[in-house]
Amino acid sequence: MGTDDDFLAYVLRTHAADIARYNPGFAWTPGPDRSAYLVMRGDDLVGVVLVRAVDPATAQVELDYVTAPYRDLTPGEFVYRRSHLFTERGFRRVLTPPGMVAPYYGRLGFRKTGDSYLLEW
Repeated sequence: MGTDDDFLAYVLRTHAADIARYNPGFAWTPGPDRSAYLVMRGDDLVGVVLVRAVDPATAQVELDYVTAPYRDLTPGEFVYRRSHLFTERGFRRVLTPPGMVAPYYGRLGFRKTGDSYLLEW
């Protein structure tokens, strides 16, 4: 999905208060080095993952947001482990947003590094 997509903008606007609760200071700027992914289950929005390429091998997650009905490990397990979303684009490392409230990444095999988590393949 394009980073300046109208539906993405609608989703970010509609869930802005909940996004801010778990991702303080989050701000999105569309650009050519950024990618947006919506995670859907049928017609239901499960979550949004917004990523910036730091370099050809490293993806910086700027937003990892899951809607309330789906806040368990299942969406994260799919996005980071089973979907190949990152590896198909040549990324070998994924850094999570710093300062995320109640991060779950340690349970998915990420290791803590400073105020973020890192997953490497």
